[in-house]
Amino acid sequence: MKRLVVGLGLLAIGVAGLSSCDDTRPVVGIAPDGEAGEMSRGGEPGSDLSDGGTATGSSGARAPRGGRTARVGVCCRPKAMTFAPELLHTSDTGTFPNSRLPALVYRGVLGGAQDLAASFEALFARNAWTGSWRNGLYSRHHYHSTAHEVLGVYRGRVTVRLGGPDGPTVELRAGDIAIIPAGVAHKNEAQSDDFAVVGAYPHGTSADLKYGKPDERPQTDRNIAAVPRPALDPVAGAAGALLRHWR
Repeated sequence: MKRLVVGLGLLAIGVAGLSSCDDTRPVVGIAPDGEAGEMSRGGEPGSDLSDGGTATGSSGARAPRGGRTARVGVCCRPKAMTFAPELLHTSDTGTFPNSRLPALVYRGVLGGAQDLAASFEALFARNAWTGSWRNGLYSRHHYHSTAHEVLGVYRGRVTVRLGGPDGPTVELRAGDIAIIPAGVAHKNEAQSDDFAVVGAYPHGTSADLKYGKPDERPQTDRNIAAVPRPALDPVAGAAGALLRHWR
């Protein structure tokens, strides 16, 4: 009976863990050369954003072309991470390869953080997801064939469609994190005016940008097959659900 009581107590602590913080140590991450974030509301890589926004690093300044940006953030370190993320499944449409791996959505991560964007950046970097950026999300179906992607919403809300025009939608709000496998199409369907997101990729990878054009495949299929499974879940590290669901 004592073992049962203790076990239930530990489970309750774990379920409550992500909404509180027990560590605010600074964490430094380094962006890969020339890394750029996702553009807001249909902007193209390397161009001005259609809504007048700016592609920035986590410091808030425009990253220099071909440079390396040091990023320092104060991390609101989450405690035990034992509750399950939502799973969203997609399949090959012929236009978009998508993935047999599910997309994962963690809700309300780091709810107690004063600076949610910096805390996301530090959390991702600590779990070896680097090259972080702050920006918006394309309002056009697109995917990455050379890297998985994590998105942490630090302000506002957004409705994201996964898998192409007939795929599922998910609403993300400040504090939510989505992990999108390589090959899975995603699109900003609607957003609040203040929406902003932090993105990052497993260390050692960088994201290309594909739109489902006829000439992209089969090369993108080969790219996706070569993308390694991440060593750590960007939210929960070695104990995270990603390592169980992405086998």
